[in-house]
Amino acid sequence: MNRIEAMKMVGKPVYATTALNGEYVGICKEIITPKGSPWRANVEIKAVTDYPVIGFGQGGVYKRRIPFEEGRIINVGNCSVGLLNDDETIPNYEDSVKTALDASIKILEEHVEHDKQLGKKDWLIIKWLEVLKERKSEKEKSYALAEMEKG
Repeated sequence: MNRIEAMKMVGKPVYATTALNGEYVGICKEIITPKGSPWRANVEIKAVTDYPVIGFGQGGVYKRRIPFEEGRIINVGNCSVGLLNDDETIPNYEDSVKTALDASIKILEEHVEHDKQLGKKDWLIIKWLEVLKERKSEKEKSYALAEMEKG
């Protein structure tokens, strides 16, 4: 997409993809067009479509990435943003986090099961799955507390 077409995205619903920090749906707030460089977009996050990956280092130490919060502005490159299809809607943020987390857990559970059938064990995938299940449990507890506070 060229710069002129990109400018037409401002104010419209878009998807925004990051390499490690998840995928999002939001509103394009601004197109930045520095001379001699590819254009970039500032996107206000409205929903999560893919949960961030967990980063691992030596000894199993991991970087716990969580989705960017609703309303946060992220800057993404021109290849990482595009208009939503006309039939796509922006889901509720909290529901979208749960859906993205559930989808990631399901994919990893299928991978672990497949490995088990092959007699393999991938500690990285297993640890990632554990971390995501922990995160889901934490989210469920926080939702339950919020509901209790509402009365």
